Amino acid sequence: QQLLHHTQYSSGQPTSSKPMHYQIPTAKHTTVTHRVSAIPSYQEIYQEMRQMEQSTSSHPQHSADQRHYTPMEVDNPTPATTSDATQQYYPSQPQHSQYHSLDPTSIREPPITSSCTSYSVEEVPVPTQCVVETVEPPPPTKMTQRPPTTHFGHAEGGEIVEGKELYTRKDLAIAGGHALEHKDVHGNMKEGADSIIVSHLERDLREGDGLCWLLFSCDRTNGGGALCRSYHKKRAIRVFRSSLLGGRFSAPYLDEDEDDEIGYRYDGLYMVKAVWDVNGNETETFPTTGLEGWQTFFFTRLPKKPLDAKDVEPGMQYNQLGLQELWGTIQKMRGVKRPKKFEIPPVPAKLPPFKRGAITG
Repeated sequence: QQLLHHTQYSSGQPTSSKPMHYQIPTAKHTTVTHRVSAIPSYQEIYQEMRQMEQSTSSHPQHSADQRHYTPMEVDNPTPATTSDATQQYYPSQPQHSQYHSLDPTSIREPPITSSCTSYSVEEVPVPTQCVVETVEPPPPTKMTQRPPTTHFGHAEGGEIVEGKELYTRKDLAIAGGHALEHKDVHGNMKEGADSIIVSHLERDLREGDGLCWLLFSCDRTNGGGALCRSYHKKRAIRVFRSSLLGGRFSAPYLDEDEDDEIGYRYDGLYMVKAVWDVNGNETETFPTTGLEGWQTFFFTRLPKKPLDAKDVEPGMQYNQLGLQELWGTIQKMRGVKRPKKFEIPPVPAKLPPFKRGAITG
């Protein structure tokens, strides 16, 4: 092969127009470096190890120079050992002629023979539809079921007995007698008040107790709006008297020796019959906030249900005990062996205005 090339000498002499011919040395004078892989691949080493195991399986007796090598020993050969096995796996001269190629891209790994162990994967069918089991929660018990927001009339369930039992504040909340543990009036402006607890009565606030009637004063924020709504709708209100009330109509303590556990007695259904403002005038308006918004509510106890069905008024609610029966149970709780007949205290016809300084907050 010839190469046509124009060249110019560095001496500055004019060059000839004729092309100059140069001869390239033939291939026999060139030196080609053969790329040889001195270390076989893992696959070939493992294949030769399998062949050794198969050949030695028929001859259990092994020589001193023949032993099995782990992959760790194959990756880190020790140059101090010069046994036949070391020379077999790490030859000093290339022994694989199939790797001797001038083209480095032609080097390929030997194919894996059929002696390799094959593993099969079993296909597990996946369900297209999932069945979800719904577990219903257990029904609420009588002690965990919360009563509705308001319930007018006697407490549901029959757990609160009129006039004959004492209860704690928590018992009243669970049984549905009085749902609030820290307020004396339970209800709202929309539906009205359904229960009240009488714990303190102040004469300066024109409050009083006659068992069959009750005077109770409060403003809008302390339940006056709900009581006024019950007054307009003529709804019955449950009345509970506390041990803190004092006087002959109060409930005894649960532990009379210690006087530290307050008891509450259910005295039946009452109804608001009249409302007075701070000036002592009867009013129909709802109370407001502030000192001028206080009102006094006049409660009267509902009668016992008549024995004759003809005397029962439709839609009217009645108590389970009459006034004398309630008074008799109250005296028995106090240890009176011979209860006296109850005499109704006089009912106030008109209330005076509030005294100055009676309302402190």
